[in-house]
Amino acid sequence: MYWTILFVTSLIAALIFLQDLKDRAVTWFYFPVLAFMGIAAGFAEKTPLPAMAFHTLANLGFLLLQFALLTIYFRLRKGKLKIGWGDVLFLAATCFYFSPANFLLFYCLSLVFALVLHLSFAKKNATVPLAGLQSMFLVLFLVACKLTDHSTGNDDWIMNYL
Repeated sequence: MYWTILFVTSLIAALIFLQDLKDRAVTWFYFPVLAFMGIAAGFAEKTPLPAMAFHTLANLGFLLLQFALLTIYFRLRKGKLKIGWGDVLFLAATCFYFSPANFLLFYCLSLVFALVLHLSFAKKNATVPLAGLQSMFLVLFLVACKLTDHSTGNDDWIMNYL
């Protein structure tokens, strides 16, 4: 069952990647589908519903705090925060896939992944297709977790390394 969910997630991620790369805009419809696949993945991994709800709210809270601090920082510097709604909606949709520590790991690694790829292949001063690059990393991260038998809905495997 999980592999079917991962296949659908991969299709949605590919569509997000292609559309973001081509148009620097993504159809909003993909994000609720991606979120639904995250819920389905949680059920497939047998994560209890209260735990999934708590994890999602914690992850969304982290994102709200992050975006609030970024907004304040850019306003103080008299700059403009340049992040698209597609990027925000993508990150909100990924909150449904992960426990808090897994989400932080995914979030940080996906930003590094996007930065490295953008710096390696993009033209100078080009905008970053962040949602598209992070969607590809989402698939890689989920496959790696499944192949190594690490649950994305449980922080135990990460806590063992800390």
